Amino acid sequence: AWINALTAAVNEWNALPYNVTFVMTVAADNSNPGGVVNVFVDNTGWGGSNIATTNLPSSAEAFGNRIMINSAYTDTPLTVSAKKFSMAHELAHVVGLQHTDNVNGSDVAASISCYGSTSYTDAGSILKASIVYNEPWAGFTICDLTVFDYYW
Repeated sequence: AWINALTAAVNEWNALPYNVTFVMTVAADNSNPGGVVNVFVDNTGWGGSNIATTNLPSSAEAFGNRIMINSAYTDTPLTVSAKKFSMAHELAHVVGLQHTDNVNGSDVAASISCYGSTSYTDAGSILKASIVYNEPWAGFTICDLTVFDYYW
């Protein structure tokens, strides 16, 4: 069901009015020809609590080159909708977006729109660092779209 979730997430991203378009092809291995983001399932060695990880872009105007789905994930059985949410989150990292609910030096400034006066206010954002993956996909939130608008 990961391919279905990825396809659905790609379709959501491609429906946005920005200059980012994902095209899916199926490959037999996880090598990385230039300009391609490979998505593959692997036992990443982090145990069962992380669903996936992404290589961030290595430089400005580049894309991350891999999304690795953790085959050892065991915390909660995932619905197709939760997998779609996870893939939409990882695709955000592919284009260089960081977590919006984490204000350390490496993440996007959360003050763009995601924080109220003292706490995080957009629980459904795909860009949160800690996502409740069993929630159904509800689309991109106001926070997500504000961050996208800021960068594109």
